[in-house]
Amino acid sequence: MNSVAIFISVLVQQAVGAVYYGILGGAWAESLGKTRADFEASAGDPVPYVTGILSSIFLSLGTAWIFRQIGVRTLVTGLRYGFLFFLFFSVFESTMHTYYAHLSQRTLLIDSCYDLLTFLIAGAIIGAFPKKEKSTRSISSI
Repeated sequence: MNSVAIFISVLVQQAVGAVYYGILGGAWAESLGKTRADFEASAGDPVPYVTGILSSIFLSLGTAWIFRQIGVRTLVTGLRYGFLFFLFFSVFESTMHTYYAHLSQRTLLIDSCYDLLTFLIAGAIIGAFPKKEKSTRSISSI
């Protein structure tokens, strides 16, 4: 696994999340029946941030591991698989949880679009920068 690509993937996911929810945070809070003030009251709680970082780390690690197993080595192929991972492993699970919890479709849309971005980011970065395989050939075998 390319640890630099994984690190960059995690950083970009976190930065995009900050911008994304910075823009849509009010609409997202409203869709949950809350206000920004409700979230600002717990702004010092590190648990959501640590959980978000861990989620990005595991998404990136898992993506890198799967890509290595199946031979994904380009940005475009990484994007394709990122999209498929989103469909297979995220959107339908999120939809089910949303409806069981009686959350709004607006909440689902906002959160799912962010999830799509994170899967695409991980797929693109890790696909574009696969770990270089060490050559097993020696000079004498050339």
